[in-house]
Amino acid sequence: MLPLILAAINLPTHVGAPVPGQVTFAAGVERTLPALDLRLPVARWARLDTRLEIHDQAPLLGAEVLLGADGPHGALQAHAFFGSDLRPVFGQAVFSGLRLNLGVGVTGHWGDFVAVAEGGGALGLAFNPVDDDGIDPDAVDQQGGVFVLQRYLVGWDLFDRVQLAGTVAIALPLDAVQIGQQDEALPTAEVRFGARVAVRL
Repeated sequence: MLPLILAAINLPTHVGAPVPGQVTFAAGVERTLPALDLRLPVARWARLDTRLEIHDQAPLLGAEVLLGADGPHGALQAHAFFGSDLRPVFGQAVFSGLRLNLGVGVTGHWGDFVAVAEGGGALGLAFNPVDDDGIDPDAVDQQGGVFVLQRYLVGWDLFDRVQLAGTVAIALPLDAVQIGQQDEALPTAEVRFGARVAVRL
């Protein structure tokens, strides 16, 4: 039974979601900082995404696992994701913060056009927040707390090897959502805009 179940589930197969035997390398920006991504397929139904947001004092290192939750037929495919981001501080034996992500998403693939929508939650643990102009003070790992997570990607595949994509990620403080009003004592929302050029190898 297990082989039949595994055979029925697949991750999307656009440039940003390579199949086994291929990898995707992406470079771009996240907010105002340069960013690098490496996506490694583990199986038809699982992928490991690693990322680096480059900062000379406190870079952000991330890893996330995606699991397929739908068959290969049709334009829409569902998936689940979980992972974490860690921000070490260079020159100090400390970590600035940790972020844990968990949720589900759906990918639409129509010809060369790709759209991804994801929702879930994020938990931030702020150990030693960094006071630096290049680091977003509203970042989940800098504030700490529980957040409602929304992520979106719109991409365009070129030549079956290159993808141009824009992203937006929004993390809303759970306390603010429950109360229904903005309070200066509560964490503030984190909004991250990004852009990537990805190449599938």
